[in-house]
Amino acid sequence: MSQSALRVTLGINGTPGVDLTVDERRHHNASNPISLLTYDILVDILMLNTVIDLDNPHIPSKSTRYASQVQHAWREIVVGCPMLWAASLDLADPPQWLKQVISRAGSAPFGDVVLPSLTPHFMSEEYTRSAIRRDLARNGAKSISISELLHLLASAKVDDVEIAFVTPFLHRCRRFFAKFKKDRWDQITEGISKPAPLLHTLSFVVQGSWQQVDQDFTLPQNIFDGCAPQLRVLDLRGCGCFFEAPIFYNLTTLIIRKPSSSHLPTAQVWLKILANMSNLNTLELSGAFSPYERDTNPIQDATLPHLTSLALTGNIEPCSILFKHLDFPFTPACTIDVRSYRTCLDDFFHSMVSHLQERLRLLDGDVLHHGLTLTCAPTGLGFMCRRLEDQRPDDTIISFGWFSSYAGPNIMALFPAFLSILKAACSEVRQLRVDVIHSAALSEERIVELLRPFRRVTTLYMAMSGTVERLLPAMNLRDVGADWVPFPVLETIVLEHAFNLGERGHAAEVDGLMEFIRARSRTQYVIKTVRFSHCGHVFTTIRALEALGINTIYSEE
Repeated sequence: MSQSALRVTLGINGTPGVDLTVDERRHHNASNPISLLTYDILVDILMLNTVIDLDNPHIPSKSTRYASQVQHAWREIVVGCPMLWAASLDLADPPQWLKQVISRAGSAPFGDVVLPSLTPHFMSEEYTRSAIRRDLARNGAKSISISELLHLLASAKVDDVEIAFVTPFLHRCRRFFAKFKKDRWDQITEGISKPAPLLHTLSFVVQGSWQQVDQDFTLPQNIFDGCAPQLRVLDLRGCGCFFEAPIFYNLTTLIIRKPSSSHLPTAQVWLKILANMSNLNTLELSGAFSPYERDTNPIQDATLPHLTSLALTGNIEPCSILFKHLDFPFTPACTIDVRSYRTCLDDFFHSMVSHLQERLRLLDGDVLHHGLTLTCAPTGLGFMCRRLEDQRPDDTIISFGWFSSYAGPNIMALFPAFLSILKAACSEVRQLRVDVIHSAALSEERIVELLRPFRRVTTLYMAMSGTVERLLPAMNLRDVGADWVPFPVLETIVLEHAFNLGERGHAAEVDGLMEFIRARSRTQYVIKTVRFSHCGHVFTTIRALEALGINTIYSEE
């Protein structure tokens, strides 16, 4: 039988089957809309499939390979497009296939090279049902960075084969992300001595380095042989580098967290370095200050006209110096996160307080009305102004706190200054979350002082049973003077993670809640709604609240 006489059964447009000869089938395929896609459009579509997408789990390298097997015309386009194969490089693939991908990529630059590969962890169907996936989705996972995804991995299992594949081609990457154990440091850093003219992003997470006080994890001074003209993002966690190098002058994002490095600048040196990085829009320095010397050199200001996100974590001296001498536009779009760990009431402390109050006064009150989280812990006090409903990872306006590595009696010495800053931030707050974390040092009178400035709160969030136990007595109408009513416009209470609230042993929290609701019901300050989120054994409490006419909502979301 000749080919032209051979008949096959083919379903067209959902029809149950049509008999076609091979020639007729070829004609049908040639006239099919997918065969009429131009080269540019088809490549653009296939390039979209090379992107890691948390909402649509898939294996990018397999998508490219499968596309080359659809039909002959597609195969010619896919196999003949080095850029597509370079974008599909996935170090989770078998070594033989990696060699094939690298061969087909030719001299094309690689896109995102991630070590270890994220696809086995985040691109599987199992991942979509995991707790970590739900947490990311709840906090706006669509915009989470690859660096953050790597940080979420419990461990970084990188073998010699993966390192051998990636290091010779590191200089051809546009974005390189790596998380590895400290014993792989020398192998990884061997590949960063060649010029990297295309590199845009460099991100290293060194696992376990912060525990090694006797080891130095500092990138070589001749990194990329001084040639990385496109480098815009530097994200180092657990390691450091020579930040004065001119290749960093054009950075737009600089993130340094807990570097185990012998080359840590003082605050004054950081200001000199940052003065050369005028294009920065994101700056995060966490534990990135020299702990060994006190710089007595004159302090110069650094102007960062495009800065929209600032995060400083460390002792109050370097944090205060940077905060005071960084000149940047303080707008509602700007995030400030300052966490200081030394709590002596010296000039640096007072400088930090006064400058933060000054910055807060520059803000329009309307930008602070969305929400505020107040944290009271044995080791310190802190607050974060951000949206409490429909949270997004980039909607924090300001976050500030003093926290120590241990619980000490001097924490309460900070209370007056902290309260003054809180008052400047809370006048327009409508949604308030309070977390009281085993803070016995915080008396009921102190809690009343913290709550007193919040006059416009309509929704109050309380997390964990301990917060309910500490907060409700301070809010009781019987225990306050006539000059102050706690939360006079409060309508909704949200209880989060108040586990087993209705079980034996938690009667005090339940009784306190019911007494608070009843007391408010006898006044004009009526509570209308109580929401329970991730709370166990609360249905008896819900029925009691509904008997009082309170609207109740129960959710595990």
